[in-house]
Amino acid sequence: KIIIKNVNVNKSRTGIIDILKIMKAKISLKNKKNYNGEYVADIFVKSSKILKPINCPVEMNSRSIDEFLLIFLVCASAKGVSKFNKIGELRNKETDRLKFANTFLNKIGIKTEVTRDSFKIYGNPNLKLNKTYKIKNFDKDHRACMLSFIAALTLGGKWVISDIDSINTSFPNFISLLKNLGAKIN
Repeated sequence: KIIIKNVNVNKSRTGIIDILKIMKAKISLKNKKNYNGEYVADIFVKSSKILKPINCPVEMNSRSIDEFLLIFLVCASAKGVSKFNKIGELRNKETDRLKFANTFLNKIGIKTEVTRDSFKIYGNPNLKLNKTYKIKNFDKDHRACMLSFIAALTLGGKWVISDIDSINTSFPNFISLLKNLGAKIN
């Protein structure tokens, strides 16, 4: 379990939390308060043994657009088929994130179906990796890089991740934070 303190939890920023709650993730907000016109709270997350797939409501897309790569990784571990529609905007980010997600999930053994603006993920709750995975050529997309670290730390296997300086675009202390949480990263 983990507690993340003083996080902006305005409705426009909590799409990932709402999606994960639909999937039956154990997430709760505590100590919610207004700080300079913005709502902040502590986010409590506890490991969930079984996650449900999601037919993601389209109205959540704009509230989760930057977190979809991580959401897709969570769906890879859910039991059943998760579906996302009208997400073509992901093709117009730093890299084509829909293409990257499809290739990434296929690389780790997850069956997917992708169209111009939709994505299906056939989850496997028993997913455990034991091969070597090399992540490169993602156009230095900071979110693709961070997804690779999260997958490496949660699914096993040996990972070689290139272009880690891309993280500096949005989260320069990401790796040091992971190390403070106990991650072993060379």
